[in-house]
Amino acid sequence: MTLKSIVPFLIFAILYLFFTLFELEAFTSWLKPLLIPLLAIALLKSDKFEVKRNLWIALFFSKLGDVLLLLAAKILYSSSGD
Repeated sequence: MTLKSIVPFLIFAILYLFFTLFELEAFTSWLKPLLIPLLAIALLKSDKFEVKRNLWIALFFSKLGDVLLLLAAKILYSSSGD
């Protein structure tokens, strides 16, 4: 990956870590689902390398895990008031 293609992801990741550090849940819940797609865009813009296919598979399952965890948290918190 070239530095030019990874800079937007790095800025976004640092911003996410900043919000996490200061426990700003309103921001982190919106930003977390965008981390993997930004990394995927950087991967698209990068030159071809040997393990690119494996990285796509890893990104897919990472995104799937993020979505499932977010859905589970919403279901858990919405049902706790009953």
